[in-house]
Amino acid sequence: MRVGSDEVGREDETLKHLLKAVEIDPAFRTPYANIGYKYQEIGHYDEAIKYYNKVLELDPEEPSGFSNRSYNLYKLCRLKDAMKEINKFIEIYPANSFAYKLRALIHLRTKRIKKAYNEFSKLPLI
Repeated sequence: MRVGSDEVGREDETLKHLLKAVEIDPAFRTPYANIGYKYQEIGHYDEAIKYYNKVLELDPEEPSGFSNRSYNLYKLCRLKDAMKEINKFIEIYPANSFAYKLRALIHLRTKRIKKAYNEFSKLPLI
């Protein structure tokens, strides 16, 4: 079994390898998404958005580009933009419950409690 750099406490190497993958094949969107996620994980939301922009430049219908970009916009309190992005994601992939959770969180932050409740009610019970 192969273990990635993150799993053995060498997260800095993960980013290095992902950036190398982009250098080798700049048209392959997956490393950009993973780089975005790494920046998101450490709270560098503006940087993460740049990489999700690249994902969507390469594949304008990639749902994860919209949802992750939305989450980062939410974390930056750019709520109008975050809502626009999550709505695009839901248009493409309406079965994803994370999208409704994020949309509910956006509604909560904008004090739209009833709308947030309606979004939360769409989530599956665990």
